[in-house]
Formats: sequence, C-alpha cells, structure tokens
Amino acid sequence: MAPKKRIPSSIQSLEDLAAIKHAMAGVFQDAQLNLTSHRKLVVVLRNIQLRAIELGLQGSFNLTFAKLINLILPLKKGEKAADRIAKFSSAFVSAILKDEQKQREEDGMNDEDHDETPGSEFIEFLVHHLLRGTDAKDKNVRYRVVQLLAYFVNYITEIDEELFQALHYSLRNRLKDKESNVRIQAIVAISRFQFFELADDEENANGYNKKHMNSATKSLLTALENDDVPEVRRAALLNLVKNSDTIPYLLERARDVNSINRRLVYSRILKDIQDFREIDIDLRQKMLTWGLYDRDDSVKQATIRMLNHNWSEVVEDDLLELVENMKIVDNDVSQLAMMHLFENRQAKSMHMVINESDWKELTIEKAFVFRTYYQYCKNNKLHDIIDSNFPELSELAKTLEKYLELRRKTINPKKEMLDDYNSLKRDIDRIDGIIKATYMQKNQLQVESILSNDADTRQSTIAKVKEHDNNITQYFVIKQKKMESLMALDEEYQPFIESLTDLEFIIEQILLIIKEYDFDDIVGNRRMLPIIRNYLTNGALPEKLIEVCTNILRKISTNENDFASLCVEVITDIRDSYLDEFNDNESFHSAASNPYEEEDKQSENGEQQQEKENDENDDDDDEEDDEMVHFSKKRRTDPELPFEVLIQCLMILKHYLILLDGPSSNINQNESLVTTLINPGIASEDFKIKCYAYRCLGLYTLIEKNDAVENLKRLGYVTIRDINPEKLKIIGIEGVFDILATYGVTILDDEPDQGGVDALSLARLFYKLLKNPTFPTLQATVAEGLCKLFLADLLVDFGKGNVSPEDKDEKEDGQAVIENQQEIQLLEGLVLSYFHPNNSHNHELNQTLAFCLPVYAFSHPNHQAKLVEISGDCLYRIFRNEEEDSVQTPSVVINQLINWCDPNNVVNQEAERVSKSTNHFWQAIKFLQVVEQDSPKRVKKVIISNLNKLFIREQLGSNILKGLDVAIEDTKKVIEENKQHDLNYSFDAITERNLEKFQLSIKELIKKAQDIEVNLKLEKEQEENEFDNSRSGEEHQEATDQSPENEDNELHPSEDANDSENTSDSADLSDTKAQEDNKRNKELAEIDQLLANEENIEYDVDISIDQLDSDQN
Repeated sequence: MAPKKRIPSSIQSLEDLAAIKHAMAGVFQDAQLNLTSHRKLVVVLRNIQLRAIELGLQGSFNLTFAKLINLILPLKKGEKAADRIAKFSSAFVSAILKDEQKQREEDGMNDEDHDETPGSEFIEFLVHHLLRGTDAKDKNVRYRVVQLLAYFVNYITEIDEELFQALHYSLRNRLKDKESNVRIQAIVAISRFQFFELADDEENANGYNKKHMNSATKSLLTALENDDVPEVRRAALLNLVKNSDTIPYLLERARDVNSINRRLVYSRILKDIQDFREIDIDLRQKMLTWGLYDRDDSVKQATIRMLNHNWSEVVEDDLLELVENMKIVDNDVSQLAMMHLFENRQAKSMHMVINESDWKELTIEKAFVFRTYYQYCKNNKLHDIIDSNFPELSELAKTLEKYLELRRKTINPKKEMLDDYNSLKRDIDRIDGIIKATYMQKNQLQVESILSNDADTRQSTIAKVKEHDNNITQYFVIKQKKMESLMALDEEYQPFIESLTDLEFIIEQILLIIKEYDFDDIVGNRRMLPIIRNYLTNGALPEKLIEVCTNILRKISTNENDFASLCVEVITDIRDSYLDEFNDNESFHSAASNPYEEEDKQSENGEQQQEKENDENDDDDDEEDDEMVHFSKKRRTDPELPFEVLIQCLMILKHYLILLDGPSSNINQNESLVTTLINPGIASEDFKIKCYAYRCLGLYTLIEKNDAVENLKRLGYVTIRDINPEKLKIIGIEGVFDILATYGVTILDDEPDQGGVDALSLARLFYKLLKNPTFPTLQATVAEGLCKLFLADLLVDFGKGNVSPEDKDEKEDGQAVIENQQEIQLLEGLVLSYFHPNNSHNHELNQTLAFCLPVYAFSHPNHQAKLVEISGDCLYRIFRNEEEDSVQTPSVVINQLINWCDPNNVVNQEAERVSKSTNHFWQAIKFLQVVEQDSPKRVKKVIISNLNKLFIREQLGSNILKGLDVAIEDTKKVIEENKQHDLNYSFDAITERNLEKFQLSIKELIKKAQDIEVNLKLEKEQEENEFDNSRSGEEHQEATDQSPENEDNELHPSEDANDSENTSDSADLSDTKAQEDNKRNKELAEIDQLLANEENIEYDVDISIDQLDSDQN
C-alpha cells in the first residue's frame, strides 16, 4: 500500500540512507530522556519511515530500527532509559497499525483483506529479529527481548502462521526460564494468546482436562500453581482470563503463601466477578473462611471490604438475601461474617427492628440473623436495642417449646423409617469395620506363611487365609443387600432429613440466644428448666442441641453440685424409662448383638470365627481382654440398653463432664454412670458408641484422679490395637495427653508390675505412633500433644525413674549422665518426624511441628540446650543412608538446627547472657562428631561449610574455646587418617579451607579471651593493691594518733617509759601485718592452684551442658 500521508518538509529533505539513520538515531536519543515527548517523537519516526518507503529504503529502515533496539538489550531491569525505549517502540508499533487501519477504512477495504503492508512487514521483521534472542545466554538480553515481545503482542493482528506458532512456542519456553523477571514478562506476553485458537490446544493438556482452555491458558495455570516465585504467580493471577473453567484455580490462590497474592484474590479477582452468586456455594464459603481467618490483617480487611461492598451491592443491601446465599448451617465462618457486616453497617444495625410476628414464622435465615444480631448487641453492650427487639426469657421459652414440639410432631410419623435407615447405616459401617479387620488379619497370616519354615504350619496358615477370603466375600454380599435396602429408603429419607435439619437449626439458634440471656429472671428460669429437662429426657435430641441444652442447665443451676444432680437425673430417667419398657417387652436388640443374624446364619458363624481369631491375636493384652470378656459375660444376663438409648445417655454424659470444673460431691453417682454407661459402651461392638464411651472415660478421669492410672491403661490399650480405626485411636491418645496435662507425670509408676503405667511404656507408645505414617491424623495428634507437654515443661521428670543403676553410676569428670532419657528421645522423635520424607505429605503434622518446635526452642535456654543435645544425632540419623530419598537437603536441615539453637533467638535474654551461651559451642562439638562418623560426604561438606555460622564468642573463656580447638584437631586427624581409603573423607579445597577458617576464628577467639582474662586479673590485682594500701594507711594513721604529741610531765610518764611503750606498739603492728600478709599469700596460692587445675582440664570429654551453663552464670 503506497503511503498517502503528507510528510513534513524537514523530513522530506532526507535523500539517502545515512540521513535517515541519523534522523532515527536522533529520535531514539530524545526518546530515552523522558516519556512526555513520546507522542511527538512517534509522529516524527512514522514520517521518517514513510520517507524511507518513498525512497525504497524500507528494508534499511527496519534493519536500522532493529540495530537501535539492540542497544538496550544488554541493559538490566530497572534501567530507565531502556524502559523508555521499550515503551517508545511499543507506541510506534501501535501508531503504525492505527495509521494502516485508518488508511484501510478510507480505501474501503475490509479487515478480511490480508494484503501485505509496510506495517505488517515491519512487525514480522521485528518479531523475527527478537525471537533470535529468546534463548540468549545473557539474562538481561532474554529479559529485554521478552519484554519487547510482550509489548508488541498487544498490537499483532495479522502475521504469518508459522511466525505466530514460533512466537507462541518461544514464549512458552520462557515460562521455564531460570530468571523470574523473564518468566513474568513471558506470562504477560503469552496471556494475549488466550483468545486465539492454537494448533496444539488438543495435544497439550498439561493435566487440565478442560475442553474450553487453549494451551496458553493451561500454561498460565501451570505457572500459577507451580512457580515458586510469588511475583510470577501474581502475574499469572492478574493476566489469566476469567471464566467458569479458570475461576476455581484463580480463587485457590486465596491459600497462596504470599499475602499480597492472597489479598489480590479478594480485592481484584472477586471484584471482577460481577455476581458472586455465580460461584459455587461451597467455594464461596471457602473464600469467606480463608479470608476472615487469614493471619495477615491486610487480607482480612480485603475480605471484609469485599463482603460489605461488592457482595452487599449485588443483593442491594438485603441482609436476608445475602444470608440466603451463604452456607450458614454447620458453618462457623458465617457468624464471623455477620459480625463484620453489623460492625460496618452500624447506622443500619442501630435501626434494625425485629417484630413479634417474626418470631412466629422463623426461617433458618431469620433465626441466624436474629441470633448473630443479639450476639453483636451484647458484645457492644447495646442493651436498649436488646430490650426493644428480643422478648423476655419466659416468652422465648414458649417459642422454644413450640418449635421443639413441632420437631417431635415432624419425627413421629417418620420414626420407623428413620430407625430403619439409621440401623442400616450402622450395619454397613460395622460390616466395613469387620472387612477391614479381616483384611488386616489375612495380610498378617500371609506374612507368617512366607516366613514360616514348617510345611504343616504353612498349609494351616494358607487354609486360614482362604477362610478369610470366603468370609470377606460373604460380608460383601451382606453389605450389598444392606446397600440396596438403604438406597430404597434414600428417596424418602433425603427430603425429610433436609427439612428436619433446617428445623433443628432454628431450634439451635433460639437455644443459643437463650444461653446468652441473663438468668436472674426467676420466672423465666422456672419456665425454662422443665422444658430443657423434658426434651433432654424424651426428645432424642441431636448432639449439637444437647451441647447447648447442657450449657443452659449449667447457667440455670445454682452451683456445680446442682448442675451435676440435674444431669445425672436426666441420664437416669432416660435409662430407666427404657429399661422398664425392656422388662415388659423384650423385643429390643442389644447394642452388641448381630443386627443381621436372622437374615443370614452363615454370617453369624463368620463373625464368631472373626471374634475367636481376634481373641487369639490379642494374647499380649490379656489383662484388658479378661476385663472385657468378664463384662461381656455379665451383659448377657443383665438387661441391655439399645443403641438409641445408650448413645443418647453418652452424649449427655460427655457434655456434662466437659462442663464440670472439678470433682463433684456426687462421686457415687458418677461411678455408677461409669459402670452402667461407659463400660457397656466400651464393650459394645458399635463404633460410634465406642467413640463416645472412650471420650467420656477420658473426661471422667480428669475429675477423678483415683482412677487415672487404670483409665490411662485402658485409653492406651485402645490406641495400640491395630484393629481399631484411626478415629478411635485418636480419642484414646487425646485422653492420655489430657491425663498427663492434668496430673503430670507423677501419676506414672516406676514399677509397672504392680499394676501401674511406667514412663518407659508410655514413651514407647508415643514413639511408635509418631513413627507410623499409616495413620497421618493420629501421627499429627501425637505430635501436637507432645509439643504441648514439652512447651509446658511437663516432661522434665519424664522417665527419671526408669534409668538403670548402671547408667546412674556412670560419671565423666564429675558430670552425671542425664536421667531424663525418655524426654530427650521423644524430643528427638519430633525433630526426626519433622524432617522425615515419609511425612512430607502429612501437612497437618508438618504445620504443627513447624510452629511448635521454634516456639519451644526460643521460649527458654534449657529448651535450646535439649535441642543441642540431640542435634548431632538427628542430623546423622536423617542422612545416614545415602540411598534414602530425603525431601530436605542437608543444608536446609543444618541451618534449621542452627537457627533453633541460636541463643540470640531466645526471648527476654540479656546480651551478656547471650554472649556467654554455650549452645553453639556444644552444637559445634556434636556436628564435628557427625563429621567423624560414617555419614555421607555431602553431609560432612555441608556441616563444615556451616560451622562459621555458629554464634561463639570470646566471653566463653579461653579454656572452653581451647577444648573446641582440640576437638577440631581431632576431627582433622580422623579426616586425614581415613581420606586415603574412604572417599567420604576426601574433601575439595574449598571445604578444607572452610574448616581451617573455622579453626583460625576459634584461635582468634582464644587470644581475645586470654586478653580479657589477663585484663581481669590485672584489674583484680590492682583492686587488691589499692585495698592493701588503703588498709596500711589506715593502720599508720591509727598508730600516729596513738603516739604522744605533747611533752606534758603531768599527763604522761617519763621519756624512758614512752620509748619502751612505742617499741612495744611497733612490734604489735609488725606482727599483725605479717599475719595479714601470710593470709593473703595463702589465698593467692589457692587461686593459683585453681587456675592451674583449670588449665589441666581435658576438653574432649562429654561435659554436661547444664552444669557448664551454671558455671558461666
């Protein structure tokens, strides 16, 4: 297309290539100075281009432009001149396309006409040129090239297909560049390709099974989820297209580790989504939960602004409609969201009116708003608003009774269906448990058959394995029948349970309002108490309502004994009413009976065989088994509580025990509850009942210390049985930790043979559970419990009574062997669990230890000393096997250990105490021991490279530092002796220099310490001399005062007598001074002897850390 634009005369005068080059250079020279002149300079350069086209120098112009662009490519990021030239080039390309588009419109040409133009030729040449630099070795060149391409891609409309694919391919490769700045620019550039149909859309899925995503979008999603630089993820977050396919991935960044990225999700991404109702309700609730509970205040504030402005505007400030679009049932974050809404809408909140008619027709949204509004008013002491909007306690009691009665009427017609459905679910859960246990026993038998050398034993074991297979098949058949029956009821059950859940939620909100009421209203109390007692006894309430009801009973009660009596009466009434009915009609099935024995006799035989084998496999737990068997025999003769009754009693008992602050006077009643409820629950075969029973047992032990040891054994027993599900194990171990936290380790018995629990057995239990990754949640629970005990210093005396006499007799230079070995071993187990590769996917465990271990280390110097004690052994054990894959590198582990043991990190420590800390001194000794051992070469090198990071100061004293110098020499000898025949001791020159450098630094510290000691000694001698001089002066003054100054014959004896007296006084003074000199010389001799003994101390022995710290203090 021929240019038709009028060219200024000054540019028209350009006649050759040299003039055009000179003019272009001048334009670029001016363009790098500031941005304000760019618009004018773009016009000038465009005219130069048109003149070059007239002269037939279009190719030369393009080449000259590329050469001028090349000048900025080596310039690093942040160079203002280079950034201005890049923006100028972008503006110039944009001007070319605009001019050609305008020319096309003037000529009446359509956009579909693809004639070659000077502008398109220029852009293709420029892109071809820049693509050659995308793989340059210089990171600055790659950055500038991709930056320019990111600018130019915005204006690319028509280019060659092959060039387009090459551009896309090159930019995608730059997404893997090692420089984060290059990746950011690549993301900006490739984001423009999201709106094009690319040739490899169907081929490259990158793990995203989305039909409507092109390969550019998938590439950005990969960067968003996997790039380790926050700025790169942020660029992908802001440049990804927002549609139904990408929104879930974008909103997942609300869990990003970078707070800025998390904040942008709420302030930018969710704001760009016009209607929040388009987001799935579950994802909506997650966004609220993540944002309102975020640890960063800026993210939390962004969430609150989004809720108060964006979401509220969508529903036109209709609070009920906003709540309708939130998941409020069984969701705590909704309450927090409502509090922020009321807080930020104070003007509207103060004028909110609740009519009396609203209480008669409550919906779940209204009930929730009323309850949260009441809580807000109470928190802000808005008593006038409460009085005007909320009824008296007696009136609210009537409302509660109405909805409770409505619930009863709703359930009664469907009670048979509910019982059948719940019974089928319990049966299916029980069969699942039996199948799982059978599989475990089958696997155990298979292992035994492989390891057995006896042919008969092997054949017998194989027969048992086949029998287990047959039993498993039978259980699956029975389960399938139960599942079919359950599916038949499901169509009727689901709509009913949804309406029932809504009704129970309304009742819960009313109860929560009542719980916050002032119970000084005697009339209201009298009206409320019988309602609560009646429906607790006869209403078969779910646990969430039972919890609130027991809290209300606690507030109504005058004291704790009154509360205990009320709860025990309720439990007794429930149990007795059903036992009376049971005596009249023996149609109830016991909780331990087979629920499907009438269906299938063969299944009953299978279960009997299963129980028989369980008993055979639990021979190691004879005592506990005998107790359970004895109780089971007793249960066969006594009336048994059905599932519904027992579970109801246990739920009430659980929340009653939670609210008890200490031992009550109704100890006999509590013991009867253990006998009639907890023990039957433990002996029951129903998993849910077992869970409640063991939970109640743990809570009961917290108020009755006399049974602590016995119940500690029972809770530990349920934890170690492999056949038990993980949830039951967690309940057991939580009970163990609660007992230890309440009573301390003093309840443990040093002689377990007498029926107690010793620290060694308990430590083995903790260590076994901590090492077992099969149950990750249980593993995290054990770690959390141990961390709490460590932080409270409750394990200081743990295991002291279990040290053998031989260990107690061992002494090393007066240092006693540390007795609390169990505490040290458990602490080492926690550290090993934190770094162990098998636990890399246990995020709950890692998060717990990542918080607790630094807090423990930095809270007290003694805690750091214990970590120092285990740091060398931990480092050795983590990397002792080169073949094992470790998630953490040796460098990461050793730096973490050094940081934990750094005395500068301990809170509330004076600078003098920090400088005298021996933590890193002993850690250096431990690390050097690892170097001397058979640890991998890479670990030795990392240790030596990080020794200079240790905080060791001259205030430790020359003698201690000499000990470290001796240890370094010993390590160097070991290295020298083994380097010839063991490659693990053959280091490179850098590693050897690092060791020499560390030793030289220690020698310098020794010199400084000696200088300090000499100065201190001189100061001490000077003080002693000054003291002696002052003492001699005082003695001389006293002698002078006592000598005769006046020759008075009347008052004084004769001159001869005076001379005799003066001679006697001088002799006495000389004797006194001689005695003092002898005493001083004796003290100095003792000090010299102490210093001489100190110089002869051997520092290659294992000196106690605690004693050394005390010496320093």
